[in-house]
Amino acid sequence: MSETTTTTETAKAGGREQWMPPLAQANAARATARRMRGEWLLLLADGVFTAEDLFREAATPQGRPLRRLTLKQVLSAQPDCSEERALKITRKICSTLRLDPAPPTRDLTVAWLLNPAAGGTRLLAYLDALHPRTIPWPGFPMTPHPAKQTRTSSTAAQPALPTYD
Repeated sequence: MSETTTTTETAKAGGREQWMPPLAQANAARATARRMRGEWLLLLADGVFTAEDLFREAATPQGRPLRRLTLKQVLSAQPDCSEERALKITRKICSTLRLDPAPPTRDLTVAWLLNPAAGGTRLLAYLDALHPRTIPWPGFPMTPHPAKQTRTSSTAAQPALPTYD
C-alpha cells in the first residue's frame, strides 16, 4: 500500500520521481509573489524606491518574484514616466542591443534585463536609454576644448611671479 501512496504523491520527471507540492501550497506561493510584485509597484509609484532599487532586490534570492515584472510595468509605475515614455525606452533598449525584430514588451522582463548570460549589456542599454550621453562640444574628442582655443596671448594667461623684496 505504501508504494501506491508514494506513486500518487509523486510524478515521474525525466525518469526520476519528483515530489509535487499540494495545490494549496502552490496557490499560497503564487499569492505571496503577486502581493510582493504589487507592493513594489506601489512603492515605485509613491517614489519610495527607484527602479534601480527594484533591480537590486530582484537580483537576490528573496526578490525572485520581482523578476517576472515587465520593464514597461516597472517604468510606467514611476511617477515621472508615462506608458508612452516607457515604450520609447524599451524601443531604445532594443535598438541599442540591435534586436531585430524587437521582442514583444511582455518578453522584456526584469529577469531578461538581469540575465547574467548577457554580461551586463542589457543593463547598460537600459541605463543608456534612461540617461542618454551628451557630446561635450562639437568634434569631441578629436578637437580641443573651445574655451582653450580663445586664448590669444600666451603671456596674458600666465600669472605674475611673486617678488621677494
